[in-house]
Amino acid sequence: MLTKKMDIVAQTIENQILTVFPEEYVWETFSGKITLRDTILQLLAECCKYAYDNTQETHSLDFYLGGAGSADDSERMMHQRTMNYVRDKRKVQEQQLRAEGWSVNGLTLPEMKGIGEKLKGHRLNHFQFWEICNIHDMRLVKAVVDRKIGKGNFTSQNMQEISDEYDDAFQAFRPGKQWNKKKTRCVKDIYNEMSFDYKNHEFRS
Repeated sequence: MLTKKMDIVAQTIENQILTVFPEEYVWETFSGKITLRDTILQLLAECCKYAYDNTQETHSLDFYLGGAGSADDSERMMHQRTMNYVRDKRKVQEQQLRAEGWSVNGLTLPEMKGIGEKLKGHRLNHFQFWEICNIHDMRLVKAVVDRKIGKGNFTSQNMQEISDEYDDAFQAFRPGKQWNKKKTRCVKDIYNEMSFDYKNHEFRS
């Protein structure tokens, strides 16, 4: 549900898109599953996220793990690997954007190579730490990003495990809600309907 001000912004964005881009381009781009409204709402969501990330209090990774004295080394390394994974993917995204002529600043995480950076550590707000945890805990997301689904070595058992994992995490986001598990097993059901041939089919880039 948009507030009145957000609705005004959404309408302004829509008017600008319809004014700047040719009608044929708009129709071709937004006549499929992704509509113009979907794109505008995603833009607003990104703006809200950007505003949140730049106004919330941040802490080191050790802070979220109970403090430097009590943080478990294995858990710290687990999150560090996830953050390195995010950095690598953002580097690819940054290169793609720069190649298209966009000016990109602050997209990638710091390398933490210098002693000053290492002592300071990564600075995360609560939501960013939650996102880092989700990347590790929801393997389905990484499987999609890394284009593993549909590859010959990605079995139906693999899909069953990570879709169940994702669905369980989704249910945990809604505490107290009595979900019908038969209805919430949506990820696996959609995958099954696609009827992949594991040996012969592969997603095309």
